Amino acid sequence: MKIEETYVITENDIRYKDKDVVATIRITAGEFKDAVFHFGEINFAEEENPDGTYSIGFNYDIISEEHKELKGNDVFESYLGEVLNDLLKHALDEAEKRYKNELGTKNTQTPITG
Repeated sequence: MKIEETYVITENDIRYKDKDVVATIRITAGEFKDAVFHFGEINFAEEENPDGTYSIGFNYDIISEEHKELKGNDVFESYLGEVLNDLLKHALDEAEKRYKNELGTKNTQTPITG
């Protein structure tokens, strides 16, 4: 099963811990099914890892009370990292499509003056 098939961004935004309204994510399959969480601050490493990748650090809050014990669970946090990577990849792909679409619609002809 692909990572994008294991979660959904919920339709309901919520106010959580006196913060602005945040979108939540519900896990729909696997070991953590029905856990609901949201990402907080996301940080990108400035230095490259030896394998050519970059690390991403993130905070998260678990919203679903019955899953609060997952906080700090290495397997759960690894899964959340995969979800975050998938969300970022999707956002970058969409931005690239919009950019290419906008680039393709611009008039690049030089006007004739005379």
